[in-house]
Amino acid sequence: MNKVIILSILLIAFVFSFAKRNYLNRWFKYSMTKSVNCKNCEINFNDRNSIHMLATKKSTLNSPIKKEIGIRKFLKNKILIQLKEGEGYRIDKMPYSYPFLTAKTISFIDELGMEFKTACELSNLPCRPFIITSALRTKETVNKLQKINSNAKTESTHLYGCTFDIAWSRFGYGNNPDQEMLDLLIPCLKNMQNKKKCRIKFETNQACFHITALQ
Repeated sequence: MNKVIILSILLIAFVFSFAKRNYLNRWFKYSMTKSVNCKNCEINFNDRNSIHMLATKKSTLNSPIKKEIGIRKFLKNKILIQLKEGEGYRIDKMPYSYPFLTAKTISFIDELGMEFKTACELSNLPCRPFIITSALRTKETVNKLQKINSNAKTESTHLYGCTFDIAWSRFGYGNNPDQEMLDLLIPCLKNMQNKKKCRIKFETNQACFHITALQ
């Protein structure tokens, strides 16, 4: 009987701890996004998932990778390349994805990063790099993500090595909100979109720009 009571108490404590952590995470994300204003982003960056998925059809990674171990083969034949910090951008921790993308996608990011850095210089502002929060996913990581994020799709465009996410609620190495940096990044993204180099979806729940580079 005592064992049942102890187990019940431990279960309640675990559930409470989990709920508290989720609440704090939501509160933190809410407070971050409320401190900046992404002007007209929902209108300007509204490419549907089906449009992103269509763009992945020309990716050199033409079929999803099941598990992390499967990435090695595509690195060896250079279909995938490691994503590293570059001019105007940095790489965040990626618990549900891997820092690997196709060569054309990394070239796109380098071009965007340079354009963003130049915009900062022309505005006489120190460049706080934009943050890439997600890149390549495997079927395994998609399944894990779906357990905590109901919006995560089974047929994710992240499976094809040409989709990545950029945070819009934080910049730089301090992970702080920055309206000035956001205001400079938006025209850079719009310019790349107008050049028909990418598809972009503004996401409020994940506080990111979901971007698929055209291959």
